[in-house]
Amino acid sequence: MDDHRWALYAWDRAYQECQIDQFSLVHADYHWDAVNDFIEYPGEADALRGYTHEQLKLLIQSNERVKYDSFIAPAIIRGLLNEVHFFCLESEENGLDEDLVEQYSVKVFDYRDWRRLAECRLTSPHIFDLCLDLFNHSNDKMYEGDLWNADEINEFVNGMQDLIQEAEIVTVSLSFGYSGNCDQTRWLADLVLPKVWEFRN
Repeated sequence: MDDHRWALYAWDRAYQECQIDQFSLVHADYHWDAVNDFIEYPGEADALRGYTHEQLKLLIQSNERVKYDSFIAPAIIRGLLNEVHFFCLESEENGLDEDLVEQYSVKVFDYRDWRRLAECRLTSPHIFDLCLDLFNHSNDKMYEGDLWNADEINEFVNGMQDLIQEAEIVTVSLSFGYSGNCDQTRWLADLVLPKVWEFRN
């Protein structure tokens, strides 16, 4: 996908089709994407839990409560996730609302080293979620890229092989604008996506 908010749509569809109680989420991204846009709208949060999949799709299309940086919180509210494993480079705090975590009994883990993430033990069937802007050091400037080199990217993706292979679902966001200029984003996609397909097949 381009806009990362559509990951929620994919997760919800897999949740219904796989008939899994709850997922663990592995989120590898430059950004936490942990904003809770429902925090001031508790009535809407309650309604979200009962939405049909098509109602959820319309909500995502509206780009109001589910945005490119706020799609993990609604997955928690909807009951899809019971734990989240973050590997993010944005800052030292994951940004998930503490009240949300407590209310829905979600376990949260932060990893500052991706090698520790590769060794994590998950308590539920899991989702592997990757944003290609992870590989851009220049995330403070739109459409500008200071990318990891190919060897560094390959080392990371190869290190994630088990997590990718064993996931119930894998979502990847291209994130044009945050993952460098358009050519750099396409270069990242050409480098990373074939490896993901190889691991999944």
